[in-house]
Amino acid sequence: MAHPNANMATSSQDRYGGSYLVDPAAGFSGPVTQSYNNFRVQTLGGNIIQGQVNNISVAEIMFPYDIPTVIAGKNDTFNVTLYTQTVDRGLVVSDLLEIKLPPAFYTASEMAAALQTAINAATATQGWANNTITVTVDPQNLSLVVKNTTTYSSTPGDTNYFFSWSPTPSIAAPYGSNTSVSLPSLAQTAGFKNYFIQYPITYNSSLVKVIFPAVVPLGYVNVGTAEGVPVFPGAATAVLGAPYSGRYTDWIDLCSPTLCQAQYVRDGNTNQTTTNRDIICRLYIANEISTYQADNTGTRPFVIHRQFKNAKVMKWTVDRSIDSIDLRMIDMYGQPVQLSGANIVTLASSAQVNSGYRDFAITFMVQEPGAEIQNENVGYRY
Repeated sequence: MAHPNANMATSSQDRYGGSYLVDPAAGFSGPVTQSYNNFRVQTLGGNIIQGQVNNISVAEIMFPYDIPTVIAGKNDTFNVTLYTQTVDRGLVVSDLLEIKLPPAFYTASEMAAALQTAINAATATQGWANNTITVTVDPQNLSLVVKNTTTYSSTPGDTNYFFSWSPTPSIAAPYGSNTSVSLPSLAQTAGFKNYFIQYPITYNSSLVKVIFPAVVPLGYVNVGTAEGVPVFPGAATAVLGAPYSGRYTDWIDLCSPTLCQAQYVRDGNTNQTTTNRDIICRLYIANEISTYQADNTGTRPFVIHRQFKNAKVMKWTVDRSIDSIDLRMIDMYGQPVQLSGANIVTLASSAQVNSGYRDFAITFMVQEPGAEIQNENVGYRY
């Protein structure tokens, strides 16, 4: 049977203080705030919980999910290499191009349309016809499909089109500046991470040559030719991605070193780049209705309300009260939750200032120790 308990309520709203007004002469110094993804709060004039506490657990959370599908500088870019080939002249590298999407929420159809627009714009600079490469949504798998719409011709003088692509988000280096499979990328968000893991970028430093997986014309045998057309790893006329999720992150770890400080056993995870400790809960970006949805959870802002049936219980010491709470948020990549304005739109000819995310709230349950080890809480009455 549970011991007597009390609620300890907090919100990211509580990180704010001060006033909207800045007038030093009148004593107004303006707002005081901390970062949305890492803050510490205390109450004025006393502890948050005054009394003897045996353990703490997360009872419920209300979390508005406002993280866009695409975030600038994180997963907004991938690279393409365009090749043209005539049978009598061999393979010619047209250019290494950068495909970049504006930060926004994207459903599967919106992502396909945005990629199609960006690819057409990039390939047009090299004289390619629109829709030489298409991006569509497979209606059964709900996956994005990248396809080369041309047919290979062995007739001398005919032009053939090849399209190689890379998940790396920069063209500053031959293979990009980010090669880690554990970090965010547009390839992962669009559903192609496993494809690039199966067919990684091959870089021959002695020849200063990069070979990417390629989308090739229909009928290309991929055995190489005397004219120098290479054998591409993973060559295919079309590439089917994994089912599209549309979420920037699949979960958020809420961490609190303060609330976990008395535990003898610390948290851990299997992330290959970083280990998070002091996790009070892992919040999965999903609703609790396990049914098909036309637009996946996370492709639009929505509110998560979750009551934890098997909440983590954090040990506390009965000889001290709770005087502060610190909270930081870590995404599925082991990085602080990215700060980016919600509901991003494109403006025709002006800059935009984003107001950020909505605030979240957490209710903790704190339990008293058993009566046999509990003293009267005199301070509670005063």
